Amino acid sequence: MRTTQIHSALLLCSFVLVCLAALPWGCASGPEPVLAVSVSLVQPYCVVGATVTATVTVTTDDAPDSGAAVLLASSDEGVATVSAPAPTDTSGKTTATVAGVAPGTATLTATCGAAQGSVVVTVTEGEPVVTNAKDDTMRLLLVSGGHSVMGSGDGPNDDERPSFDPNLPAYYLGETEVTNAQYAAFLNAAKPDATELDSWILLTGGAGEYFACRIQRNGDTYTVEPGHEDHPVVYVSWFGAEAYCQWAGLRLPTELEWEKGARGADGREFPWGGQGYRNGWNPDLCRCWVNGMDVGAATAGVFDYPGDESPCHLIGMAGNVGEWVLDPYQEHAYDQYAQGSLAPPTTGLCRVVRGGAWCDGKDYHFRCMIRAYAVPSLQVRQLGFRCARSL
Repeated sequence: MRTTQIHSALLLCSFVLVCLAALPWGCASGPEPVLAVSVSLVQPYCVVGATVTATVTVTTDDAPDSGAAVLLASSDEGVATVSAPAPTDTSGKTTATVAGVAPGTATLTATCGAAQGSVVVTVTEGEPVVTNAKDDTMRLLLVSGGHSVMGSGDGPNDDERPSFDPNLPAYYLGETEVTNAQYAAFLNAAKPDATELDSWILLTGGAGEYFACRIQRNGDTYTVEPGHEDHPVVYVSWFGAEAYCQWAGLRLPTELEWEKGARGADGREFPWGGQGYRNGWNPDLCRCWVNGMDVGAATAGVFDYPGDESPCHLIGMAGNVGEWVLDPYQEHAYDQYAQGSLAPPTTGLCRVVRGGAWCDGKDYHFRCMIRAYAVPSLQVRQLGFRCARSL
């Protein structure tokens, strides 16, 4: 009898244990709380040697989770490091300091329990955009340092050969060419005498004339023909471009800086793409003879052709107007650069001109590696410039 009672008791205990095992542990009803983690930055980049703040937010069932312990880690501490965040506050948030170490990208991952959130930070050599202190309408964009393909191995001109891969430090380059409005502001501030003015810019023609300079002089005041304020300044000599840069606290780009700004790092044929001689040409993407001289038009506004954008986000590197650069022209300069000596020439009767213009009649004039030159005193309808600045 006693044996039967013991056996029945054991069966009852087993039944109870099986029923308990079928229930969810720690929660008699409803699903598990949902824990979520997110990370944000006050800006998506950090300059080398500087810091940026990262904010981590923790929620449980979409409500702030206060007092939560958070771990924050960088995928590459050679690019960016992070400080240890404190527990979250009553709003479910905590912050950490991200420090830029070297150019590159790193993923910042926040962990709280089994939940994670991440964000990518880009570390740059300098601020991505700066403005000209003398005229805040001019933006200069950061061109990152590093290797890039320049020159050409298949082009028709000996002076653009060979193809080579120089390593340039970071620098800034004007987002667009200098405009009529910007150059007129310079003239009004500089108040050049007659000799200086004549050597800087040719104020030729009258308002509405096809080949006229769009900057006009009335006594000691310089104004721009209405509707042409944002067109690139033309009829400006190399000396006039240099004078503007000195006034603005800037400089003209070197030839290699200009070409890297136009091509990026991959050696493309045109700012928008293409590999190989004339491959990728599209006249609709830039101001050229097709939509310029052939239809009775001249320059266009500097932002009128957004398709003429380089990998560095610079506009108008292929068309609109040719651009003066700093270097004296030497036919075999690229041979020297290919051997590792990147110092630009210091002598030469002419200065280098880069980029195509609204009146150029062949597609190869708009290739990123095409090299042209002119005497520095030349003042013509299709020649302007853009500015550069060292980091």
